[in-house]
Amino acid sequence: MRALLLVALHLIFVHGPDNQQVFLNVDEISSIREPRAVTERVISKDINCIVFMTNGKFIGTIESCEDIVKKVEEIGKAKERLEQEEKPKQMALIFIRLTGSDGAIVDLNPAEIVAMREPRPQGKRIVHQTVNCLIFTADGKFIGVREHCNEVRKLIEDHEAPP
Repeated sequence: MRALLLVALHLIFVHGPDNQQVFLNVDEISSIREPRAVTERVISKDINCIVFMTNGKFIGTIESCEDIVKKVEEIGKAKERLEQEEKPKQMALIFIRLTGSDGAIVDLNPAEIVAMREPRPQGKRIVHQTVNCLIFTADGKFIGVREHCNEVRKLIEDHEAPP
């Protein structure tokens, strides 16, 4: 008998300071805070909310903290509805297959994803030009992949759908 574990990854979509797409795993958010007057000199003036993740990293967003809290609460309500449904008797660990910046295959456990975002524009890039999505993991590291963040999210959503 095979074991089947369906991993539910609950992502919200926000925008970073350069309007890049960022997908956040709500289960990995540790706190949501508005920027303080003191930090305004350090971070972009376009940042309206700072989301702190369980891996110690933080993401500045152009959305307001109120908007982000609403998105997180919506996911929470959806999770409650799913938990009330009958749970599958079989379980399997699912990985998504992606392409690293060097063309190597990267198999990633979606449950370990903390956040995803597009790389910064060319002038501010610190990753290889073939990287279209940065995936931040629970261990505090990030993986640069050739797929765009929307493609990665679609792969995750396709794997979450019941058979």
